[in-house]
Amino acid sequence: MRVTFILPNFTQVPIGGYKVVYRYANQLVNLGHQVVVVQSPLTECGANWFTRTRAYSSYLRRGAWGGHSYRPRWLTLDPRVSVLWRPSLAPAAIPDSDVVIATAWQTSEWVATYPPTKGEKFYLIQHLETWSGGNPDRVIATWTLPLRKIVIAKWLQDYAHAMGESAIYIPNGADPDEFDVDVPVVDRNGAHVGMTYHGAAWKGSKDGLKALDIVRSAFPNLRVTLFGTESRPLSLPDSVEYVVNPTRQVLRQIYNQVATFIGPSWSEGWGLPPMEAAMCGAALAVTDIGNMPAIYIRRCYRRRKILRRWPKT
Repeated sequence: MRVTFILPNFTQVPIGGYKVVYRYANQLVNLGHQVVVVQSPLTECGANWFTRTRAYSSYLRRGAWGGHSYRPRWLTLDPRVSVLWRPSLAPAAIPDSDVVIATAWQTSEWVATYPPTKGEKFYLIQHLETWSGGNPDRVIATWTLPLRKIVIAKWLQDYAHAMGESAIYIPNGADPDEFDVDVPVVDRNGAHVGMTYHGAAWKGSKDGLKALDIVRSAFPNLRVTLFGTESRPLSLPDSVEYVVNPTRQVLRQIYNQVATFIGPSWSEGWGLPPMEAAMCGAALAVTDIGNMPAIYIRRCYRRRKILRRWPKT
């Protein structure tokens, strides 16, 4: 079977939604399917002249770097997966296929315009993407497009049903070869805490740091390790360790060093880092939102604590 994934642009840093798509691509080629991933700097359907011009300039610059500059370097993508870099996601730029899958609200608008030769149309929904900068009404309207919806979380399926839309629930999988317990929990520093740092307010990093300040007042020996794709924030105290763009090997080491991992997000479609940390044996303290408590309680280790309220900022 020929499968085409439509991704919004290219990323040089790890992003959870991209990781899920790339892993699907790897697994599908392992099953004998032909997989193509199409990426373009012009993600917005119906963009104005200025946006189209800027996107085309980006397309030419990256294309000039060579045939592999748009393949991810932060994740091993099977060489059998074809990656196409296109000036836009218009139908003429998309190969004929049996199945075509939109992976974000922007790409869903493009996929809805494709002729039948591009394949049966699906929409992989990994979050309610009203946070992404688009008009919220426009984002939500994509849920009613004539595409077969696949959601990664029960709360997203509930949202679809509330709109009168059907959606297939397929939870994200976990690879035990990628994340597992290397350091027994009893051998770890019980005062060592880990957290992902992200500049977006809805990721809750400031709330998490505020909570850790309160904990530190009671436990002065608290050790905190953060990691993220951004440069070290200037506001972080020297006592906080910060790792920029850790490799998968380094990330596994961090998860195996911390005794507790916290997830302070205000909203998550799934939330990969807490799940990965739990696979490595860390206890979890996560906000009671979306998918996080349900999936971790059911699928990960029993040693965890759900915080239902974070300190006011």
